[in-house]
Amino acid sequence: MNLIPDVNGTAIFGIVWAVRAHRRLRSGQEERTQFCTEMIQLAVKSGQLEAVKFAVRIFADETNKDQCCMEAAKTAAIKDEWRVLKFLVQSIADETNRDQCCMEVVESAACIGEWEVVTFLVQTVADETKRDQCCMEAAESAASKGQWEVVAFLVQRVTDETKRDQCCMEPATYAASKGQWEVVKLLVQTVADQSNRDQCCMEPAKLAAFKGQLEVVKLLVQTVSDQKNRDQCCIQAATSAAYNGHLEVIKFLISCLSSPDQRANLRFRCAVTACSRLRDDVVAFLGLKPNWLFQSSTILSFTAAMAIEGKNSVLTDTLSRMQPAHITQLLRLSISQRHVALAVTLINDERVSAEHVDLPDSTGATALMLAADAGHHELIEKLIDLGASVRAEDSQGRTALSRACEAGHVRAAKALMDRGADASHRDGRGLTCAQVAQRFEQRQVLRLLDAGGAR
Repeated sequence: MNLIPDVNGTAIFGIVWAVRAHRRLRSGQEERTQFCTEMIQLAVKSGQLEAVKFAVRIFADETNKDQCCMEAAKTAAIKDEWRVLKFLVQSIADETNRDQCCMEVVESAACIGEWEVVTFLVQTVADETKRDQCCMEAAESAASKGQWEVVAFLVQRVTDETKRDQCCMEPATYAASKGQWEVVKLLVQTVADQSNRDQCCMEPAKLAAFKGQLEVVKLLVQTVSDQKNRDQCCIQAATSAAYNGHLEVIKFLISCLSSPDQRANLRFRCAVTACSRLRDDVVAFLGLKPNWLFQSSTILSFTAAMAIEGKNSVLTDTLSRMQPAHITQLLRLSISQRHVALAVTLINDERVSAEHVDLPDSTGATALMLAADAGHHELIEKLIDLGASVRAEDSQGRTALSRACEAGHVRAAKALMDRGADASHRDGRGLTCAQVAQRFEQRQVLRLLDAGGAR
């Protein structure tokens, strides 16, 4: 049962009423404790500091008073009643309880930047270990809410060096994600241990690179003392910069790597990332090595996308460093991956000629056969114009027409027949084109062959 009356859902407070209520209360200590507890909670919710002071003063049981003040302090923190909070904390007699109370409420004050309250609570914690823990937890909460001045204050108050280093880690990443570069610098420079400082730079450098903050990236990379860590930092940050197309950041980071092999590997990684985002300016700077086109489907897709737009400068540069046999290999790959615009670009390249167009893959398949497999009748015509042979056979004795019939591509089969392909040719199984079409139930192809008298 509540011992304090409530009018229209709102507690009636004031010293005069409280005194009268107390005088009317003739019960024992248990009832008085309940009265004071209820009064303090209601007074805190309404911000009635004088009523809180009165209830605390008449609290007879010291242990219960501490517990009551601790609970009420949490309520005061939630309600942003900071004057009430400070009084309640000071009213807790037991040092351990007082320290615990400060640790539980300081995060609320830190999150909204109540500088004075945070200072008061931190300084009130008597035990040094608890004070350090209090600062660390509050600093992380303050960072998550963007209270950077509070973060800087709390970090400096951590006395244990190892804990202070640890305290800087998460806030530094939060600050970097929000573009608070001065805070990042302060936190990184606060870290005492070299290994910890290296680690503290990693994620902020990546975020700074993502946002194109070249000067911040330079500072963080140069702060990393261990060469292996610095290389790793550069690799992660450069990939992040490539995603957003920050070319100057990429240039700097590549130049920082300690070995030519690492620089070459990073150029490849950045190229893959830039290609995935169609960052053609970044790709143009990095250049595309011929073997990259075969190693990465992302890079191949990029060149195909550029071919559709008619932007072939990067591809042209790469082709200038390729042997004709490799260009033909790239042509076959483009056709098999259905990159038609890229295949057309390659067919039109002066380095591809009749001498090389029929170079087969490991199964004996030529570019013309692969075009037949995919049903690309336009490519078939262009390849034949270039000099591709309709009589070439793969390792199973199949011609391009045999393969088109097997796959059921009527227009491709017609294009081949119109250009002289022999429908009566027998493959390695002894089957003519009509028999192949019949075996694979390609009825439309059979009708085409019947109409052409090939059956």
